[in-house]
Amino acid sequence: MNVFIQTYFLDKNTMKKLLFSILITDPSTAQPSHRFTFEEKMKNCLFSLLILSIAFPVYGYSQEQPDWGSVFEKYDAQGTIVVVDGRKKAPPTLVFDQDRAGKRYSPASTFKIPHTLFALDAGVVRDEFEVFEWDGVERSFSGHNRGQDLRSAMRNSAMWVYEQFAADIGTEKA
Repeated sequence: MNVFIQTYFLDKNTMKKLLFSILITDPSTAQPSHRFTFEEKMKNCLFSLLILSIAFPVYGYSQEQPDWGSVFEKYDAQGTIVVVDGRKKAPPTLVFDQDRAGKRYSPASTFKIPHTLFALDAGVVRDEFEVFEWDGVERSFSGHNRGQDLRSAMRNSAMWVYEQFAADIGTEKA
């Protein structure tokens, strides 16, 4: 079993300043210095995110937590965990296995946990018993081809349910 959670932390003001510096000259007046095409904006955003991921790797400012390894050993699992407490002004980054935390892995099914919490927090899902009506699209796995609640959606990896969550939450609530 592999377990991986990785977090990068930027507060809203830092991200806002970053985006303004990418898209316009003066964030105080929000006056465009140049009318960027969509392609130019995307290139600038992607380039900036690439630079950020190189310039601010999570393991550069972290405190190793070797005692957390006992949890992985108990369940015979390989993995890492990175925790940032965003409630503090200068949050410490706590990590188990910094080397592994610095590598990129596919999240696989672990994405279902935070996305379920996002949906509950946004009020998109009432509780674990709410049934999401099947969208009628025939899929290759029969377990996907019926209504789902949170338990069955997670167990069956019913992606259409999580796609519905994302659409219902929308970008303004994200």
